[in-house]
Amino acid sequence: MSTAISFCCFLLLMMVIGMVSSWRRNGTSEDYLTAGRAHGKFMIALSGAASATSGFIMIGAVGAGYSLGLMAVLMPLSWFLGDLAFWTLFPARINRIGRAHGFHTVPEFISYTATGQRSGGLRKFFAGLIIVFVGLYAIGQFLAAGKAVNAVFDLSIAVSIGFSAVVIMVYAAKGGLAASIPTQFVQAIIMLFTTIGMLTLAVSVGGGTGEILSVIESADPALLKLDGGRGALLLLVFVFGFATTAFTFDIGQPHLLVRILAAKSPVEAAGARWIYLAFMQATWVSMSLFGLFMVAILPDITDAEQALPVFARDHLHPILVGAVLAGVFASVASTLDALILVLSSALGVDLAPGLVKRLSARDGARYQAGVTLAVTLVIMLTSIALIGSSSVFSIIVFSASGLGVTVGCAMLITLCRWRTSTLALVISAICALVVTASWRLTGLSDVLLEAFPGFVAGLAAHWFCIRILGLSERSAESL
Repeated sequence: MSTAISFCCFLLLMMVIGMVSSWRRNGTSEDYLTAGRAHGKFMIALSGAASATSGFIMIGAVGAGYSLGLMAVLMPLSWFLGDLAFWTLFPARINRIGRAHGFHTVPEFISYTATGQRSGGLRKFFAGLIIVFVGLYAIGQFLAAGKAVNAVFDLSIAVSIGFSAVVIMVYAAKGGLAASIPTQFVQAIIMLFTTIGMLTLAVSVGGGTGEILSVIESADPALLKLDGGRGALLLLVFVFGFATTAFTFDIGQPHLLVRILAAKSPVEAAGARWIYLAFMQATWVSMSLFGLFMVAILPDITDAEQALPVFARDHLHPILVGAVLAGVFASVASTLDALILVLSSALGVDLAPGLVKRLSARDGARYQAGVTLAVTLVIMLTSIALIGSSSVFSIIVFSASGLGVTVGCAMLITLCRWRTSTLALVISAICALVVTASWRLTGLSDVLLEAFPGFVAGLAAHWFCIRILGLSERSAESL
């Protein structure tokens, strides 16, 4: 009972913050979709990082640490390189262009800045891609939420998913991004304390780092090798794969890009860089090490992705268990509400821009809130139908790759002012998807993650269309 009360108190805090934030706004479409473009670097960085880390950090990363060992710690360290490249080069430019043209969504950004005209067909094409891959991403988050709640409260995963959906709908549907960003800021703080605190507790319970590593060495020595016993060459490929995937992730994830659009100036957008990077590394490295240490502490756990809530249940007072579960839930909810809002904007705005223009500003926000509710229900039901079909890790990685090679390629082409056209961008996205899917289906992603070959294939197809076939419409020199 104490656990449930503690957990519910934290959830209530998140919902109150979200609702209060929405009440303080004027309820316009501008507030709903881009939070009035009024947030500074700390809000943007921690909101963006919380939405990017997702259930993967406290669910998937723990499972990866358990199964891959020290090699899993190389994931965030490699990811840092791609994050650094993106945050150094593009956020200020994205924000400046978005503010200058009043863009609210990523498909709108791509369709106009790439071709210099309001290309409805291109906008709807990328909206469709976002609906597919962000929808898949959201399903992964609901499954993560279900696992987290199920591990502590012994509810069925289906009921846990339904509970998560209700919490998200309470504040995200009403306030949109204006409610989401402040809520995610608080969720990020909870996540930071949870990840570092639980790693520290694991070291204490295990008798110190030396004792833990000794037990792991006896169980499986390969877990303590950075290359996982695969050799130096494959280790370099592994690092390169995660670094390039990080770049494609950052430039291709609509829920992160829209937060950059919401910054109050290009300077604030660029200033979020080190805050974002520090949060990502602290939480991800902590949870990877935590997962590795669970090999010694929880050697017989059935599902390694549930190690964090199970460990908390076994070693903490019920009130603190509720706090830890709130941290796990915050990591999922922060991404889930971001994904739901992206899905609802793609469906309600990008696929029907004419309808939104005909509505008044306030009616537009109400219309979008209705779309958000409907999207949440559909994704929730789909997630329940797919329980047990795949791991959180595999779903999130594939969906992130799909967005990176399609939206990411188009964003890079746009931001680098390369000559392009509607047809070239469509062909580029299709080729990138074919290569990405083929790479994964043939098992090559076990060696090199599919985002890099897919991204390169997309850029190569675009170059062929422009340089060889001469499909260029114009350059984006005026941007």
